Amino acid sequence: MGQTGLYRSSWRAERITEGARVFNLRPYSGIIEHGRRAAYVNAAGRKNIAAWAMRRYGCTLEEAHNVAWGLSRAMSPPPWGHGRELQPRLVMTGAIPQMGNLIRGIIGKRLALALKGGK
Repeated sequence: MGQTGLYRSSWRAERITEGARVFNLRPYSGIIEHGRRAAYVNAAGRKNIAAWAMRRYGCTLEEAHNVAWGLSRAMSPPPWGHGRELQPRLVMTGAIPQMGNLIRGIIGKRLALALKGGK
């Protein structure tokens, strides 16, 4: 079992008047990028966590519900939980220097090709 790859395959880029925009179509991409403060997890959230646990670890429905309960308690603020925050991954923030290098490389190749008389 493993992840579905939806987050990774949902990255898009488009041209806009000011240049370009890179974005992710998944609704949870902002949580991955910026993190999450400690907050209560409702029944729908626990159901999503259980589905993830079954997909990721191949556990039974009962085991998945136990995992979801434990994680939801860990994410809840005191006194009901531990108040753990989801730390930001900064996927785009970390990629910005790499994008600059990639763009400079593409421009350099096209410029070299144009100087040689190509298109």
